[in-house]
Amino acid sequence: AAADVNADMPLMKVSDHLSWTAEAIVNGCLQYLEKSYEPSVACNMAIIAFGKLGGLELSYSSDLDLVYIAQNERDSDYSAEAKVPYVVKVSRLAQRLTQMLTLQTVSGMLYQVDNRLRPDGESGPIVAQLDYVQKYYESRAWMWELQALVRARCIAGSAQMCQQFEELRKHVICMPRDVTDLMRQVVDMREKMLVTKASKSADVFDLKNDTGGITDIEFMVQYAILAHASEEPALCEYSDNVRLLERLAESGYLSKTIAGELTDIYCRYRNRTHRLALQAQTSKVANSEYQAERKQVQDYWQQLLESGIK
Repeated sequence: AAADVNADMPLMKVSDHLSWTAEAIVNGCLQYLEKSYEPSVACNMAIIAFGKLGGLELSYSSDLDLVYIAQNERDSDYSAEAKVPYVVKVSRLAQRLTQMLTLQTVSGMLYQVDNRLRPDGESGPIVAQLDYVQKYYESRAWMWELQALVRARCIAGSAQMCQQFEELRKHVICMPRDVTDLMRQVVDMREKMLVTKASKSADVFDLKNDTGGITDIEFMVQYAILAHASEEPALCEYSDNVRLLERLAESGYLSKTIAGELTDIYCRYRNRTHRLALQAQTSKVANSEYQAERKQVQDYWQQLLESGIK
């Protein structure tokens, strides 16, 4: 934080360090549980990060969006004769991990953990087996869940499970899609979010949620990846927006000018959210700020998305 405020460390490095710290803590908790609780179960799990942690863009006050995935029961080395069923064991382990990460102490809480991005959301199992996850993403996932998958990556657990998840992720992202239908669904989802999350005051600009803000840039990137990854699988190699924009420009799906300007604006917004988070403030600033940046983002949104469905 001191290096950030003094401009001794660039934004991307700050987020890298915050993300690596979170990963180290998640891995440490999982390793503790593996030794003290159920090694044969812990070795069959993978912890998937979505959102800011998945995209290596963690800030000071960020939640951890975590999804727990287990090896298929038939493929695990867990004994079928065990008194406690495999599904119960992996669920208990996941719950204990969440409890460790969110434990309230005299020094505060490590993190807020959100598990709602798992398949079927709050109505789905706390730990999903790999086959279930694949079938869900191939046939039943909502478009916003596919968008979220663009920013997902494995941060802890079995190396084999992490590799299997990454293969699944790339397979799903690279599935061919009707571009016009994809545009329409992304635009519709963004309009719904504006109704529920955008600031209601004309005096305020929400850096994350308002039109021309961070979410618009993220949605443009996610649309472009989902639209073109079937032709260029290398587009889903990374999960952070800056490198995704670079890869889109390198592949010719975005002009270098658009990618560069969106990257610059995105980093300006995120730098400001870091400063606000250090002051325990939300991502809202005066409406008079960032007028040129917001107009630029809105113009690119119109060019890349809305013009294609009218």
